[in-house]
Amino acid sequence: MKKFQKAVNITEITFQDETKKGALTTLNIKGYLGDPSWKLLQETIVLDEDRRIVTIRIFAEKDPKSIAIQVIKDFEKEISLTFPLSGKWSVRCNTNRIEIEVKD
Repeated sequence: MKKFQKAVNITEITFQDETKKGALTTLNIKGYLGDPSWKLLQETIVLDEDRRIVTIRIFAEKDPKSIAIQVIKDFEKEISLTFPLSGKWSVRCNTNRIEIEVKD
């Protein structure tokens, strides 16, 4: 992690629809940034089929020379996921976690 990057604060993770094996589903993520000068970076997604765990890491970056009013900036992000296997999965996003049942 670079000096002016950090993991974002996640307040809520939910799925829009019922999740089915092999079908595209959308994960909704809500969180906040320390101030408007922080910009979201591209998330990283790691899918562990053996353990049925999806790990998502979302970071933000800030220009150290930027000046911004000190107010919290809320954000919402949608991430598309496809689960290759049915069954119980754990989805981890930064420090939050949700369990989901993927149907056949």
